[in-house]
Amino acid sequence: MCYKIKLNKEDKIIEVFSFGIETSESLSNQLDEIVHLSEKEKIFNVLIDTINQEKFSSLACVFKFMSSLPTFLNYAIYFENGQQTFDEIEFGAMVSNNRGINVKNFRSREKAINHLKELNY
Repeated sequence: MCYKIKLNKEDKIIEVFSFGIETSESLSNQLDEIVHLSEKEKIFNVLIDTINQEKFSSLACVFKFMSSLPTFLNYAIYFENGQQTFDEIEFGAMVSNNRGINVKNFRSREKAINHLKELNY
């Protein structure tokens, strides 16, 4: 497992912390947990923190995951410039947005959280 999921009830955000090497299996498990938690808690905003993520197993893995995100959730992806997965994250957001999925990338964790909090109102 290359992730940890935390429920931030105060800000109404599901926080996902990715680390290591993401595989199709870990991303699929991650998505199942996010959807289950969202439905259970009625929280529809997801922050994906990729700061400690080393890489994805393949670009196909990114494409499959980002194109299968549920449209009823809002996503903010936090990453830093120069991060090894920068290009994959940019590609993934483009794939999602082309499919009508609300994904926005941020280089500031605070801005990502504020964006999601604004969507709660």
